[in-house]
This record gives sequence, C-alpha cells and structure tokens, in this order.
Amino acid sequence: MPTLRTLRLLASGALLLSIALPAAAATAPEDCSSPLGRALIENYVDQIMFMTLAELYGETAAATCVGDDTIALCLAPDTPKEQVDAILRRLPTWTGEDGDRYLLGGRWTNTASGYFPLNGEPIILTYSFVPDGLIITGGAGEPTSASILHARMNALFATEAEWKQIFADCFADWGGHVGVTYVPEGDDGANWLSSPGILGVRGDVRIGGHHIDGVNNVLAYNYFPNSGGDMVLDTDENWGNSNADYRFFRNVVMHEHGHCLGLQHVTPLSCQKLMEANLCTNFLGPQDDDIRGASRLYGDPYEPNDSYDLATDLGFFTGTQIFSDFCLPDTNDEDWLSVTAPAPIRLDAILQPVGSYYYLGTTPIWTNQIMDLGLELRDGATGENILLDVNDTGLGGLEVITDYLLPAGTFYLRVKRISGTDVQRYRISVTLDYDDLTAVEGPTPAGNLGLSVYPNPFNPKTSIRFLAPSAGPVSLEVLDLQGRLVRS
Repeated sequence: MPTLRTLRLLASGALLLSIALPAAAATAPEDCSSPLGRALIENYVDQIMFMTLAELYGETAAATCVGDDTIALCLAPDTPKEQVDAILRRLPTWTGEDGDRYLLGGRWTNTASGYFPLNGEPIILTYSFVPDGLIITGGAGEPTSASILHARMNALFATEAEWKQIFADCFADWGGHVGVTYVPEGDDGANWLSSPGILGVRGDVRIGGHHIDGVNNVLAYNYFPNSGGDMVLDTDENWGNSNADYRFFRNVVMHEHGHCLGLQHVTPLSCQKLMEANLCTNFLGPQDDDIRGASRLYGDPYEPNDSYDLATDLGFFTGTQIFSDFCLPDTNDEDWLSVTAPAPIRLDAILQPVGSYYYLGTTPIWTNQIMDLGLELRDGATGENILLDVNDTGLGGLEVITDYLLPAGTFYLRVKRISGTDVQRYRISVTLDYDDLTAVEGPTPAGNLGLSVYPNPFNPKTSIRFLAPSAGPVSLEVLDLQGRLVRS
C-alpha cells in the first residue's frame, strides 16, 4: 500500500497531520515484525489517538503530531516526551531520534523529463490537475469517488486561473530555494496512481480532489516520490479562505508537496519549520530546515554549476548585488560563479554562510556553522589561474575579497568546502566598480581634509564620503591608529 500523509483538523480547529487508521480496539503485541503485529499496533495507536485524546487533554486543547517514516500520529502539544517515545517505539518503523533537523525519504530519480539518480542533482518536475470525473481511490480511508476539484475550486474563486496560480506560486516558492524546476502540463485523465508522467500528456505530480470526510478532519494528503507524489485535497474544505493571502491554502499545499519531494515530518513542534507535523501560519512557505532538507536531495536553484563551463553567470553590473539561495549540499560539491567585464573593474566579494538557530536535543546548533567555506578568485580560459584563495575565518565566518583590480574579461568565483559535512547554505555579495580614472599632475592642495574614520569591526568594508571645492582627481592616504601610512 503506498505510503502517504494526511492533514487532520479536530473540532477545536487545530490542524493535525495524521493518517486515517481503522478504529478498531486492540492491545499492542510484543512482536512487531509480522503484518498482523503491525496492524494491531496501528489499531492500538489509533485507539489512543481518537478514543482518549479528548478525555485526556480536553477537546479544546491545541493538538499536534509526531511521526515516523510511515505514519504521522496526533498528540496534544503538552504530551510528556516519555509518553511520545513510548508510543513511537511500539511502531514497527521506529528507528530512533534523528534530532531537530530535516528527515529525508527517497527522492525523485525518474520523471517525465529524464533520469536523475544522484542526491544533490536538480530535477524537472511536471504537474497537472486531473479532470473532474477521474476516479480517485480512497488513500486515507475515504470512499473511492470521482475528482471534483475543478468544480469546487471554480465555485470558490472568481476564475480557474486564480486558484491554479496559487498552486503555481507554491511550486515556485519551493523552486526558488532548491534545484527543482516546475512545468505545468495538461492531463489526459489516465487511471489514478498507476499512470506516470509523460511530457505533453500528464504531469509527474497529479492533483485531484474529492470528498474525504466532510469539513475539518482530513484536509489533504500526499504520496511520497516512490509512490507517485500525487496530491488529494478534501473538496469539503474552504480553500477560498483569503486570510493573509490564502496562507492556509498555500502552507497546506507547500507542506504536502514537501512530502512529494521526499521530506518527512520534523520535531520539535516549535513553529519554525514548514515540515513540522502541525500547520503554522506565522510564516509563508519553506523555512531554513525545510530548504536544507530539500537541498540535500536536489541541490540549490543554480545547479549544476560545479565547474567553470557550468558556472552561474552573475551578469555584469556596477554597484553591489547580493545573490542568495546558494548551498553546498554535501562534501563533494563546489559552486562556480562567473562575471564577464567589458573594461577593467575593481571587485569586492563577501561570502556569508546563512542559517538559523535551534536545539538538537539539549545542544544548540547554528546552521550557518555547518561547513567552513573558502572562496577563490580565478581567471583563465578554464579558470585555471588562482588569483586569490581566501580562507581567513572558520565556521560561520565571512570570507572577503576587497578592492581587487581585474582587467577586462571573464573571471570566476569558486566556493568550496574546507571542512564540515551536511548542507551549508550561503549568500554572496559582489560589488563591481569601473576603474577608469587617469592620474594627472596637479597643484599641491592648500590643506587636507583631516577626516577621522571609525570602521565598523563587523563590516569588512567602510565607505567614506567627503566634499571637495571642485570636481577633479584627489589623492587619499590611509593611516592606522599609530599614524603609519597604510595605503595611498
């Protein structure tokens, strides 16, 4: 039976992620290895969740979930950790805690656009909306019935294009952070779950909707990549709720699509991550941990850029631009970036690891300190000439190139791993200024400006502004605190 996730709402309105299990009473057996043992355990957990939850915690208690690689279970947020662990350890798929970080399942390796076997390798994923009338089997225990997604959504929105654009926005949000390119397709109405994506025919990811269990309770569910990645929405829900620009609609779809990409639920439930098992609408879309998890599977949006001939072209500009959402997903990755200058320029570059802060058990971790990154400046036909090799700081530190004069032509910035493992996200700031001044002889000035400058120790570059009596070339001498000439 395909592995899936569902969304569940209690009468209190608290969003839960759960699987629909048969409501049969049973006692948890000691032997978990047999199919019968598995079924009894599922029934046992189901009995705990749905028969005693209100009694133990009150119907109005905000509810949450925990999960393993097969199902997600509903628990109240103040459930003692010991009780949560005791329940999970009875599940046949319990593998122990992996800490407060993303949890991965399998990734897409075959899509309609090709074969993509490697972790960190980008993919092209097509998606389509199945036609109304296509029979959808009951994946969450609901009756098998025809999809009515178009009819329901068209009744909630002014136009079909409006609600389909929300789906497109959700996919674009994921695609803006990780190496997945999304392409919409039509859909020929082929059989549900047994019809893989074909270019020009139907999507890799197919989206449908029908009655599941009425208002609230199960909202939607999604299959993992190895089971097709398809999504089913409960058409009884109010997907037309426009609060915070349809935040409920968007975060449900993006959470479910996270499962489609291969991400599982994460803990603790702290409203910091999209893939937490309860919905949080304090933010929109995937957060740092979610992005790191999907990046481990598919790389960043700029992949492949692991060599000079695949370098990400930053274009040519003057002034400063910041390029975000880069990452090194594993220890073997490196990123090449290129700029082609039509005239001599001066370059500043700042490489900054980015991330967030949370706890791994009782240990605080900073995801901007996963890898120590280094930065190279190169030129040559194949980027073979290393002009600078910068590794002045350790984990989490900035690597900086300042005021480097480059001739006209193409140069490369190579971001590399020095040490550390796992996904390291980063951004890079690049400043380009023309070096087009010509020195000329001039009269000795009558006086000097005598400026005192106090650089910010947390910023590797300081800007100095001054006024001169008239336009023309100036000379500048930089002295240290002891009055020694540093540069002129």
